[in-house]
Amino acid sequence: MEIKKFYEEIGGNYEEALSRLMNDALIERFVLKFKETQKLDGLKAAIEAHDYEKAFFEAHTLKGVSLNLAFKELGTAAVALTELMRGDLAKTTNPEEVNAAYKKVEALYLDVISKIN
Repeated sequence: MEIKKFYEEIGGNYEEALSRLMNDALIERFVLKFKETQKLDGLKAAIEAHDYEKAFFEAHTLKGVSLNLAFKELGTAAVALTELMRGDLAKTTNPEEVNAAYKKVEALYLDVISKIN
C-alpha cells in the first residue's frame, strides 16, 4: 500500500496521521486494523430500527477512529451523523435526515475500505 497515495484518494490528511503515529509502518498497521475492526452493520441496524442511542454510540466510535487516523472526509461525515443523534436532539431529528447522513457515511466508508483493499 502506498500510504500517501491512499490518503490522497480518500480525502485524508497523511501529514496529520504521520504526526500522530510517527511512521508509515505504524500508519499502515492501523489502517489495516481499521479495515478488520470497523463495521457498519451495527450502525445500519440501529438506524433502521430508529434506535438513535445505539446509532449514536456506533457513529461516535466510527467518528473517533476515523478522525484519529486522519480520514478527514469520513470523519467529518461521521461527525455530522453523530450530532444528529446526540442526546435530546435525536428525539426531534427527522429520520430522512439521519438516513441521508448515514448514506454519506456509508459511501465514504465503503470507499475507504475499497482503497485499503
